[in-house]
Amino acid sequence: MTRPTIPSRDEVLTALAQLRAEADNTGRQPAALTLARRLGLANTTFRRNFPDIAADLARPAAAHRQAPPPSRYDQLQQAGARLRQDNRQLREQVEVAAAVIQRIRLENHRLREQLEAAGKVTAIASRTIRPPPLS
Repeated sequence: MTRPTIPSRDEVLTALAQLRAEADNTGRQPAALTLARRLGLANTTFRRNFPDIAADLARPAAAHRQAPPPSRYDQLQQAGARLRQDNRQLREQVEVAAAVIQRIRLENHRLREQLEAAGKVTAIASRTIRPPPLS
């Protein structure tokens, strides 16, 4: 049994580039086994001699391609959606706060009426404090 000749790293990278170009046309992700066969090696021999390339091929295709940054229009749409959501939440919180204030005012009014009806309690008229006149 003869040992296969191990290709150089440059040969492997060249074959990998060709395999990725073909994968872009077919839409299929390149595999370590396909690359090993193209180089005339057994899968385990390839993985033993080029573990970093095999690991790189094992990662999903999305990891090889970086998604383009969102356009300015998309950024503005996302910002607008966030602002609409924040605005909706704030409106809901204002409605809740107004309802709580209304409930507290009604409760305060009922308690004052009960207090005045309870007996010898005199109602104190509220006074407006006026600032001293300017000379």
